[in-house]
Amino acid sequence: MLSRLFVITTFLCCSLVFLSVFAQLAHSQQADTAELTRRAELLFHIEGGQSLSVGELEDFINSQSPALRDYYSAPEHRKELFDERLRLALMEKYATSKKYSTHEEVIQKEKEFLVRELLLDKIDKPLRASAFPEAELKSFYTSHIADFSKAEYRRASHMLVADKTKALALLREAQKGDVRAFRELAQQHSIDMQTRMRGGDLLYFPKDEDKSSQNPQVDPALRKAAFAVAELGELYAKPVQVGEDWSIVKLTGLRPAEKQSFAQAKAKIQGLMFSQKRQQAIESLLARLRKSSTVQVNEKLLKAIDLRDAEIKPGQSDKHHH
Repeated sequence: MLSRLFVITTFLCCSLVFLSVFAQLAHSQQADTAELTRRAELLFHIEGGQSLSVGELEDFINSQSPALRDYYSAPEHRKELFDERLRLALMEKYATSKKYSTHEEVIQKEKEFLVRELLLDKIDKPLRASAFPEAELKSFYTSHIADFSKAEYRRASHMLVADKTKALALLREAQKGDVRAFRELAQQHSIDMQTRMRGGDLLYFPKDEDKSSQNPQVDPALRKAAFAVAELGELYAKPVQVGEDWSIVKLTGLRPAEKQSFAQAKAKIQGLMFSQKRQQAIESLLARLRKSSTVQVNEKLLKAIDLRDAEIKPGQSDKHHH
């Protein structure tokens, strides 16, 4: 008797558990169905054109940066996004009806977009997901230290004259005045036509000449004199010989040398390394594609390309120029 009662009790308990689990599953399925239905609802549908569902807009917003997701949390900003999508869809339908999708420029832009998406998915995303080891970042910093340092720059003004006696006289006069007085003397007496009208201003320049940069080209003797002056606003103690002429030099500006620490430069290093590794990954991908594809190249024909220089009149087709 007890044995039968135990079996019945066990059966009832198991049935209750089964019914409970089944109810939970049914509720979960109902919730999933409701969620799928909600996401599938259309925010808009254009007959013969595009549609936009709740889920598509949600996925777009959730794929954005935290700042943009926060921006779209405001209903008015979501409405702006919705309006923009609707305008774009209407214009896209109209442009397609006018056969713009067959224009060569449109086709080219579509190809470029496909390549951007490919690079984003296969190269950019994996690279961003992988952190650069600290040791690798420090090694990059050490080997590119010049990129994180700035040399000292000085600004000077000068007046150039033809003989040393006049230079000495002007030096004594300049010692009595300020920057404004020096500027006026330079405008009156300097024979350097490039700087005379700006009061002899040589602008900012580094101690060592760098012809490859955008720095102003300053005579080495003037450069040496400017970096020998101890205090801002002071004159170099004696006239400086520049070729056959003589110059009076006044220090008018200072930009101290700067050097970023590893901690200060770390974000920049990560960006530089990302760009470097990205380019390497692109070159590697191209090499694999060339190896796996049949590519016939005849670069000699580049010389035979006819570059027409006749202007195309408004409304005239230029398809033969592409």
